[in-house]
Amino acid sequence: MIKYEWRTGLGPGEAAELAALLDRAAYHDAEAEHNSIDFGAVQRAMDAGTDSVRHLVIWMLPHTTALDQPDDPERIAGLIRLEFTGTREAEVTAVVDPMLRSIGIMTLLLEQAGVQPDPQLGWLGSGAHVLRAWARGNHPAAGRISKRFLIPSHRRIWKLVRPLDGLEGT
Repeated sequence: MIKYEWRTGLGPGEAAELAALLDRAAYHDAEAEHNSIDFGAVQRAMDAGTDSVRHLVIWMLPHTTALDQPDDPERIAGLIRLEFTGTREAEVTAVVDPMLRSIGIMTLLLEQAGVQPDPQLGWLGSGAHVLRAWARGNHPAAGRISKRFLIPSHRRIWKLVRPLDGLEGT
């Protein structure tokens, strides 16, 4: 169903596809304030060849959507960005294409890759042994993944918003 690979560069077609996915996801998630990844930051990090930022591209493999139709072609389904904050620690941001959510892309990735880092190579050979992630907004998949893979939640931050326009006495 999926494949994934650490990437240090993208071809023109992949870059356009990933940029469109990240823009679509940012627009879709803006109100809920879910995680986003700026494609410009991805491209700059890849162009710089830095080891302090790593990108795991996730592809959805060709699949059937209807019995009498041809398979949908392979396409980029998501991106995981690791930004190292220390020699063995990284902040994780993950974005999945809004059109492919709720079918288990992240669950399948974690089932295949596991959540425990290799003692020498880190998680998926990235060098990261401690991973921290924020699930911004009330992200339902983050809660499910945390419970399923026994990933502890360390802190919750609640934000209350009160509109200022239309209030009496202002």
